[in-house]
Amino acid sequence: MVPMINVGGNKVTTFIVYRTYVKGFTLIELMVTLILVAIVASIAIPSFAGLNERKRVQGLTTALVTEIDFVRAEAVRRNQNISIQLDSTEFRTFSDDPDTPLRTAQFATHHPGTSVTVNFGNNDGYTFNPMLGRLAPGTAPGSITIANGSHTLQVRVNILGRPSICGNFGGYNAC
Repeated sequence: MVPMINVGGNKVTTFIVYRTYVKGFTLIELMVTLILVAIVASIAIPSFAGLNERKRVQGLTTALVTEIDFVRAEAVRRNQNISIQLDSTEFRTFSDDPDTPLRTAQFATHHPGTSVTVNFGNNDGYTFNPMLGRLAPGTAPGSITIANGSHTLQVRVNILGRPSICGNFGGYNAC
């Protein structure tokens, strides 16, 4: 039924006009959005490029600190000297017999592009004695430097056998 209005005694027919709106985006709106996304991506992508390098350095550093803590705990648990030897490609953990390592791991396998520099002074590794997991007499404290690109962290072991991390990124204390 069509609505009728009475105007001065005359009946007038009114029509209700419904507007229909087309939903969607215009081509200009889409182009502006794509340009903004491209600008944001060009700013963000370089910061993600260094993320892998940082994470590889942090991962290897954490693995080395964990291994040093394991060796300290094993020396106390077994009540014997336990040693860890490191070079630029792997670490080896062994007890009294250096020919049968307890554990061995390759750096390059799990952390490609990451270099390891070992500085033990006159030692070839750390030896922990069972007395509270301290460094064995004659074992000097040293450092292990892990680097990938411009990201560098260092693991230092003090005379008590406790490892600590320092570096140039990630909120670590400077070396």
